[in-house]
Amino acid sequence: MNSGDKFFTIVYSLNPRVIEVEVIGLEVIDGDMYVHFYNVERPRDKWFKPIEVTAQWEFKTREEAENKLKEYK
Repeated sequence: MNSGDKFFTIVYSLNPRVIEVEVIGLEVIDGDMYVHFYNVERPRDKWFKPIEVTAQWEFKTREEAENKLKEYK
Protein backbone atom coordinates (compact mmCIF):
# COMPACT_ATOMS: atom_id res chain seq x y z
CA MET A 1 0.00 0.00 0.00
CA ASN A 2 1.47 3.34 -1.11
CA SER A 3 0.39 6.96 -1.40
CA GLY A 4 -1.80 7.38 -4.46
CA ASP A 5 -3.11 3.80 -4.42
CA LYS A 6 -6.87 3.55 -4.91
CA PHE A 7 -9.12 0.72 -3.82
CA PHE A 8 -12.68 0.00 -2.79
CA THR A 9 -13.75 -0.53 0.80
CA ILE A 10 -16.90 -0.94 2.85
CA VAL A 11 -17.97 1.94 5.09
CA TYR A 12 -20.02 0.93 8.09
CA SER A 13 -22.30 3.62 9.38
CA LEU A 14 -26.03 4.22 9.33
CA ASN A 15 -25.88 3.32 5.64
CA PRO A 16 -23.26 0.60 4.97
CA ARG A 17 -21.94 1.05 1.44
CA VAL A 18 -18.99 0.58 -0.89
CA ILE A 19 -16.77 3.57 -1.66
CA GLU A 20 -13.58 4.19 -3.58
CA VAL A 21 -10.74 5.57 -1.48
CA GLU A 22 -7.23 6.85 -2.13
CA VAL A 23 -4.23 6.47 0.16
CA ILE A 24 -2.77 9.87 1.05
CA GLY A 25 -0.03 8.72 3.39
CA LEU A 26 1.51 6.09 5.61
CA GLU A 27 2.82 6.75 9.10
CA VAL A 28 4.55 4.64 11.75
CA ILE A 29 3.36 5.32 15.29
CA ASP A 30 4.86 3.38 18.19
CA GLY A 31 6.09 0.73 15.75
CA ASP A 32 2.71 0.23 14.05
CA MET A 33 1.97 1.29 10.46
CA TYR A 34 -1.10 3.47 9.91
CA VAL A 35 -2.77 4.47 6.64
CA HIS A 36 -4.31 7.88 5.88
CA PHE A 37 -6.97 7.64 3.17
CA TYR A 38 -9.97 9.58 1.89
CA ASN A 39 -13.22 9.01 0.02
CA VAL A 40 -12.65 9.84 -3.66
CA GLU A 41 -16.25 11.10 -4.08
CA ARG A 42 -16.23 13.13 -0.85
CA PRO A 43 -12.63 14.20 -0.14
CA ARG A 44 -13.64 15.67 3.24
CA ASP A 45 -14.27 12.12 4.49
CA LYS A 46 -10.89 10.94 5.73
CA TRP A 47 -9.71 8.03 7.87
CA PHE A 48 -6.60 7.05 9.75
CA LYS A 49 -6.48 3.29 10.41
CA PRO A 50 -3.93 0.59 11.19
CA ILE A 51 -2.67 -1.01 7.99
CA GLU A 52 -3.79 -4.48 9.14
CA VAL A 53 -7.39 -3.30 9.52
CA THR A 54 -7.32 -1.41 6.23
CA ALA A 55 -5.87 -4.37 4.33
CA GLN A 56 -8.73 -6.63 5.51
CA TRP A 57 -11.23 -4.33 3.80
CA GLU A 58 -9.26 -3.56 0.63
CA PHE A 59 -10.93 -4.72 -2.60
CA LYS A 60 -9.62 -4.30 -6.15
CA THR A 61 -13.06 -3.87 -7.71
CA ARG A 62 -16.38 -2.37 -6.64
CA GLU A 63 -18.09 -5.66 -7.52
CA GLU A 64 -15.84 -7.62 -5.16
CA ALA A 65 -16.59 -5.18 -2.31
CA GLU A 66 -20.33 -5.21 -3.02
CA ASN A 67 -20.39 -9.01 -2.93
CA LYS A 68 -18.65 -8.98 0.46
CA LEU A 69 -21.13 -6.41 1.75
CA LYS A 70 -24.03 -8.64 0.64
CA GLU A 71 -22.54 -11.50 2.68
CA TYR A 72 -22.77 -9.37 5.82
CA LYS A 73 -26.31 -8.09 5.25
